[in-house]
Amino acid sequence: MELRDIKQAVADELAKAFETAKRDNGETFTRLKDDAPQWIDDSLSDIHGTDMFPDDWRYEKIQSLAFSLAETDPDEWEDFPHGEAIDSLVDIYYSDLTAYIASSVNRLHAANDAAKEYGDESADIETRAGYAQYQEISEIAYRMIEVVESEAESREYDLDLEEEE
Repeated sequence: MELRDIKQAVADELAKAFETAKRDNGETFTRLKDDAPQWIDDSLSDIHGTDMFPDDWRYEKIQSLAFSLAETDPDEWEDFPHGEAIDSLVDIYYSDLTAYIASSVNRLHAANDAAKEYGDESADIETRAGYAQYQEISEIAYRMIEVVESEAESREYDLDLEEEE
């Protein structure tokens, strides 16, 4: 089996590892399935990042990115963190963008930093929030690709060892 095929299989496995559940108050959220493979559970903090505690917004984006990555040819993953999949996940409604900013002081700082980075320091808060979301989602995508490629390479190595025996 070629590495490219192994990457695709690993990405598919990641995409299928999430589910939408309901809290007691009726609110829905994304979570890892109880029967998700151990490598995904072990890698989720790497994908999520260490700059913030786990939150529903990130889990939702991780699930969406996992599905998009699984639908993308591994030969095109290099461009994935800058493509349509990222653009489509940035919120467009004012209420969603302000809720995103309100969810963490880190996100308010990220929004201001993103506006500076994009040379748009006079941007309103929802534009800043969109910039910050784009950057945050891109970072998650980079980390996700690293994790999936690492798992695929590990599996390829294991297959090579089996063939040598």
